[in-house]
Amino acid sequence: MVVNYTTDAIIADEWGVLETYMHFLNGTLTFDELIRQQNESRLFFPKLIFIGMAALNNFHYNTYHECLLIFAVACFISINIFILSRFTLLLALWQYLFLAEIANLLIFSPISWDNWGWGIQLIVFIPIACITTALVLTKLNLKLPLVALLTALLGTFSTYSFSNGILYWVVIFPALVAARVSNFDQIKTVILSRWRTLSLWVTFAAINIAYFFYNYKKPSYHSSLLEALKNLFDAVLYFLAFLGAPLASANLLVAQGFGTVFLGCCIWVCFRVWRLRFQSGFLQVVYPWLCIGTYTLLSAALAALGRSSLGVSQALTYRYNTFSVYGWVALLYLITALWRHDPILVVNKAKHDRSRRTQLFRIFAVSLLVTTLIMQNFSWSHGLDMMKAEYRNRLYGKACLLSKEIVLEADCIARYVFPIVKYLETRPQELDSLGGWEPGLISMQDVNEAVTAQAPGSTFHGHVDTATSQEVGGFFKFWGWAILPEYKYPAHGVMLVALDAQGKATPIAIAPVNQERPDVKQAINTSDYRSQRFGWEMILPKERVPVGATQVIALAIDTNTGDLHRLVGSSQLQR
Repeated sequence: MVVNYTTDAIIADEWGVLETYMHFLNGTLTFDELIRQQNESRLFFPKLIFIGMAALNNFHYNTYHECLLIFAVACFISINIFILSRFTLLLALWQYLFLAEIANLLIFSPISWDNWGWGIQLIVFIPIACITTALVLTKLNLKLPLVALLTALLGTFSTYSFSNGILYWVVIFPALVAARVSNFDQIKTVILSRWRTLSLWVTFAAINIAYFFYNYKKPSYHSSLLEALKNLFDAVLYFLAFLGAPLASANLLVAQGFGTVFLGCCIWVCFRVWRLRFQSGFLQVVYPWLCIGTYTLLSAALAALGRSSLGVSQALTYRYNTFSVYGWVALLYLITALWRHDPILVVNKAKHDRSRRTQLFRIFAVSLLVTTLIMQNFSWSHGLDMMKAEYRNRLYGKACLLSKEIVLEADCIARYVFPIVKYLETRPQELDSLGGWEPGLISMQDVNEAVTAQAPGSTFHGHVDTATSQEVGGFFKFWGWAILPEYKYPAHGVMLVALDAQGKATPIAIAPVNQERPDVKQAINTSDYRSQRFGWEMILPKERVPVGATQVIALAIDTNTGDLHRLVGSSQLQR
């Protein structure tokens, strides 16, 4: 999934990281540049990671490699979850694996497609990776001061990777208190015995948080706390939608419904945990999962307070699912823990005790699991479709970006690359001159070489279907199809080039390749291609076509190499 539908297109917030990278290439990189605020975060450690990865790639910045790292971090989180299950639950091996399979369906779901295919989104995986690692550390047989030191360092890494990483300190402090404590009755004694270590840890956390907010400027798109409180009902709806979004396939009502179910389950679980707080060993079973669930709830609350003014439906933003999905994972293991440890809910096999409460709990738990799996199946399918569509769009955006020096498709760049086109007036050229990416910008020389290239032999890249184009109402229409056989995929974009009687080439547009063409599949057998959308179409106002042009040809764009491939045929212009 990540390998097939991820591109190295630099989009949106990634350009902020590119500024830092260009400072590195110019030899002007400073600590202030690394630590500076970007949106609501300070991306100190991710910037170091991205620069290091570029250095290993011959100093070419490549977001595709970052996406592979995202997948690796998700695998690391999954392993942490499995290790925590082994530390907290006494189950048969097949039961551990069954729970891990369900957890992984949630963790790796393409419903978070906006994170899987966008390199900078490594930042949203780092906090939960740090949290799960810290929880594993609290379970290891290490001296508490060492655990405190390691978790404090992880907290710094989390804080200066993403704004949500600040929640790490709130989530992990209770875990340090609960580590190796049999039940709640011992908490007070433990705090007194560990007060020096805990005090140093809290002081370190306070220093981290204080420095994070030093010269901090609230982003303009964040609503104030007062505004959120004035519209408390919308904030609550946003909160619920945020929690239920991983299972909702972008349906707001379904998300709010599942969010309500999730919140209700959390309240019930907390009630049962409180009732069992004096059961020997039970605290060691539940505290890691309570910490992970708390992270999701706090993330939802912060998002509701800061962004509910943007509209309740904004809670369905796909990249938020990486925060909420771990709440469902925690709930899965908490319900399993109660199933195994709560005396009211455990069936006494010796006495064949099947009380009404026990039966209701088990019916509810199984029903919730089945419903979750069914909805997850729909979400998986929906997310995969969205991932495929966005992959197409980002390839088209990259085609427009690479061609910007010879033909500017401002709408394409604003929609798929960066919303403020003026921001990209010089930065791609600067990156090009520094040799900081590959391929570089497409030049007019590249176009002329493609135009004068020999007719294709064994490699066939497509066809211009409009033999003639008649001006109608001040517009010309062109269409055809284009493929890149070397990738078993449609062309990333099609450059339309006007030719005059002397053969002078003038690029006039970049067309997206996104239309279904079943006739192409029948003609050249593309059944093994990852997409069957080979068709392209472009309607251009006559002002964009040079007055002296007599025909228009098309070039398939390969954004991986920057190569241009001439399509068969041309469109004769009739004015």
